[in-house]
Amino acid sequence: MFEVFVYGSLRQGASNSFRMAGAELLGSGVVSGRLYRVDWYPGIKLSNDRDDASEVIGEVYRIGDSMMAALDEYEGGEYQKKSVQVRKCENCDQAIVWEYLPATEELELIESGDWMDAESP
Repeated sequence: MFEVFVYGSLRQGASNSFRMAGAELLGSGVVSGRLYRVDWYPGIKLSNDRDDASEVIGEVYRIGDSMMAALDEYEGGEYQKKSVQVRKCENCDQAIVWEYLPATEELELIESGDWMDAESP
C-alpha cells in the first residue's frame, strides 16, 4: 500500500477525481511548494526550504499497486515521484507526490496553492 498526495485534477470534485475511485481518503493537508497552471492541469514544484511559506493544498489517499501503476501512467514523463512531508493532516505524515519536472518560469503561479480555485469548469 502507498500513501499519495494529490493536488490537482485528481482531487475530489476535480476533472479526474474518478481515477481515485476505490482509494481510501486519509484526509486533506498541505506540502511546501508552489503550484503552477501547466494547461488544464497543474504542476507542483516542491520546496526544501522549511521557511518557505508557500503551501500547496491537496488530499492524501491510500492506494494499492494497481492504482499506483495506473497513476504513474496517467502522470507520464512530465512528472517524477517524490516522498514529501504532509502537514495539517491528522491521519498522514509522509506521502508520495508527482512533482512537475519542466521549467515553470513561463507558467502562471496559482497564488492560493489550491487547484480548486483555478481549475476550469
